[in-house]
Amino acid sequence: MKIAITGSIGSGKSSIGVFLREQNQEVFDTDKMVHDLYIKNDRIYQAVVDSFGKGILDSDKKINRTVLGKVVFNDPVAIKRLELIVYPEITKLIQTYEEKEKLVFYEVPMLFESGMENLFDYVLMVDTDDDIALKRMIQQRPYIKNPKERLLLQMDRSLKRLKSNYVIENNDTLDSLYSKIIEWLKIINSEVNHDSI
Repeated sequence: MKIAITGSIGSGKSSIGVFLREQNQEVFDTDKMVHDLYIKNDRIYQAVVDSFGKGILDSDKKINRTVLGKVVFNDPVAIKRLELIVYPEITKLIQTYEEKEKLVFYEVPMLFESGMENLFDYVLMVDTDDDIALKRMIQQRPYIKNPKERLLLQMDRSLKRLKSNYVIENNDTLDSLYSKIIEWLKIINSEVNHDSI
């Protein structure tokens, strides 16, 4: 079963991925998949350089993700341009992966915005109140000039909640988040083992 983990910026999705790996779960990070495309896929590499210029390259001619991030996170049109380049490739990778485990997790930050939700059997949303998400975004990505506008690029949280199979609130500590994940893992494993999904 393919399970997508999604949420807002600052919702702690990456923390969940790390934690699930520590629980011996198979987890794919689509951000890392994109990074690998920049390195291993010449066509994607060239398309990104052609679209955003050689200023995004480091001294080794590799795409500098930090520099690229500063460009796209402050420009909604640039974000869309980048998404049109990488999302189709990520979709292909997800579709072609053969599952070896009962549960396979994918961290997909912009799941609904990218239209990828149909690739998955189940969606876990990690939800965070906007004011907390905003504070976390400012801490994690201080180079974003208009963090409130960046949040507005995402689908409305209430709609995401409706489209998800399960929602975990993350407005507290990491320990609290991890406890909720453990409880949810018990639920999802029970449902899978009883074929109730």
